[in-house]
Amino acid sequence: PFKRWFFFFGIQVFLHLFIDAFNAYGIGWFEPFSHYRVSFNTIFVIDPFFTIAPAIGFIILLFSAGNYYRRRRWAALGVSVSAGYLAFCIENKLMVDMEVDAALRQQQVQHSNFFTTPTPMNNFLWYVVVKEDSGYKIGYASVFDNANKLSLKYYRRNDSLLGNSRENTELKYLLRFSKGYYTIEKWHDTLVFNDIRFGQ
Repeated sequence: PFKRWFFFFGIQVFLHLFIDAFNAYGIGWFEPFSHYRVSFNTIFVIDPFFTIAPAIGFIILLFSAGNYYRRRRWAALGVSVSAGYLAFCIENKLMVDMEVDAALRQQQVQHSNFFTTPTPMNNFLWYVVVKEDSGYKIGYASVFDNANKLSLKYYRRNDSLLGNSRENTELKYLLRFSKGYYTIEKWHDTLVFNDIRFGQ
C-alpha cells in the first residue's frame, strides 16, 4: 500500500539525515532558519567497516528470492551490524575525548576548545585540534595509546592576512562553514584558506 511505501522511504531519508550528523562534514538540520551544521565527529564520512555489512545484505537480497523471513533476517543483520559499529565509534569518541582532555590538563595546555575526529577510513586513529587565541595545536591520538603520549604541533591562524577580504561573500561562507577552525597562508600573491577540521 502507498502508506507503507511512504513510511518505508521516509524512514530511509530520516536515517540518512540522522547518520550524516555523526561525521565531521555535518549536516544543516535547521536550514533555512539557521546555518549551523550539526556534526558529532564520531565516524569518518567513508568508513568501510560501517558500510560492508549493509552492502553484503543488499547483494544477498538483490539476488535471492523466496522465503520472506530469511530475507528479513539478512536485512536485519546488515542494519544491526552497522548500528553496533556506530555504537562502537561513539564509545571510542567518548574515550578519546576523555584521554585528550586529561592530557591537556596534565600538559597545562591553555585552550578555549578542542575537538577530535576520526582519520580517513577507520575509527582507531583520531585527529585532535586544540583551539587557542591565535592558532591551534594539532596532533593525533590512538585508541591504543596512553593519554600521556599526546604530541601537538602549533599552527598560527594568521587572521591578519585577510585584511579587507573579510567582506568577500565567498570568504564569509568559508568562515561560517569552518566553524572558526581555519588557518590562512600566503602562497606568493595568493591567500590559501585551510579548513583544518578535515586534516592538515
